[in-house]
Amino acid sequence: MESKETSSTVLNNPQGKIKWLEIAEYSALGISVFGSGLTLFFEQILFFAFATPITLGLFLNIINRKMFEEKIKKKLIMKYKN
Repeated sequence: MESKETSSTVLNNPQGKIKWLEIAEYSALGISVFGSGLTLFFEQILFFAFATPITLGLFLNIINRKMFEEKIKKKLIMKYKN
């Protein structure tokens, strides 16, 4: 059910409305990577241990969202071809 809500949100919103979310997502990933690098530079291993899973989660979220969008596009193309 969650994927239907998400797919309808993606389908009903013009591309411009979703763009700011992408910018925020990539910014958060960049800041997280930068922060992880700083913690290594200043040898604060404990903070690095907490920052790494967050960075990985953001990265995987971006990949998963892109795959989901491609899946929706393929379904739409197949739907309108038939």
